[in-house]
Amino acid sequence: EGDGTGLTARPFYVGAGVGLDVGLNGGGALFGAEEDIGYRFFGFHLGDALDGAIFAGLSFGQAVGSNFIGLQFDVRGGVDLEVWDGGDLQLLVTPSITLGGGAFIVTVPDGFGNNVTSTNGAFDVGFSAQGELVMLDGLLGIWLRPLSFELYINSGVGALYELLGGVTIRL
Repeated sequence: EGDGTGLTARPFYVGAGVGLDVGLNGGGALFGAEEDIGYRFFGFHLGDALDGAIFAGLSFGQAVGSNFIGLQFDVRGGVDLEVWDGGDLQLLVTPSITLGGGAFIVTVPDGFGNNVTSTNGAFDVGFSAQGELVMLDGLLGIWLRPLSFELYINSGVGALYELLGGVTIRL
């Protein structure tokens, strides 16, 4: 039986992904990108078949549309759960949370033929879950994050859904 230490054999990770961001308060669809760096610091074993590892890291995200640019910087924490081990391949399910802040630049017409640009900031909190296929002795992971929701809080509250896919390299 494992003790989760296989998941922490390569504790440092860097990753990147791209996909679609959709404003749930309006605003349409945006191109989204995210870069992550972090460390897996505690491996564990649950029951007869489930290994896991707790991780923490930093995340930098971007969202770009025709009249919108969003940048966010977050702390990410979560747990990698190994739900299948096929020897050379493993399948991880990873729930995580993010906390941080963002800056948003919006350009809109003012009704007089001019474009007006405004910038504001917000606190953000997010929850996501992703699946990841890990290969090459844990070195490379290919992931899909179908569940990702973020709240942006300043004078009001905005919400965003993200669908991202990407790669992770573990060192």
